[in-house]
Amino acid sequence: MSSERLGLVALLFKWIWRFKTQQGALWVKIVKAIHGRQGKLDSNSLPSHSSTWLDIIKCTNQLREKGVHLLANYKKKVVDGTDTLFWYDVWLRDVNLKSIFPRLFALELKKDISVYDKVNGGLSHSFRRLPRGGVESSQMDSLISLLPSSLVVEGVLSGG
Repeated sequence: MSSERLGLVALLFKWIWRFKTQQGALWVKIVKAIHGRQGKLDSNSLPSHSSTWLDIIKCTNQLREKGVHLLANYKKKVVDGTDTLFWYDVWLRDVNLKSIFPRLFALELKKDISVYDKVNGGLSHSFRRLPRGGVESSQMDSLISLLPSSLVVEGVLSGG
């Protein structure tokens, strides 16, 4: 890969990193208002109209097709859990929790709940009902075992 191309990849990743880490920034709020909470980062099909943000996403998708997965190298560090989305952000594993635990995610009433609020209120407090046997119970057990032991009652993650 040429140095010019590497520079472009670095610049793309910088904008994606900013999108993921600067949740309170006005431009991030605008992108989310137009393109959804994930900013179309999770989409392979994009609208036909053009914008700077969609151009960034298109380049990211083209790189992914060539084996360069920018988001695979991104994992959010949780400090107090207030600015990390429990289900959508990649913070525990290499994929978000909604993908690992789809049945629990389906029970969730507050899809945009933060790690802090989810843990502070109890894992099932924002579910429309408690998990029932089978897959739901299995996923709940797996989720509990996946959470770091450094998770404290106040919903703060230290370390991990």
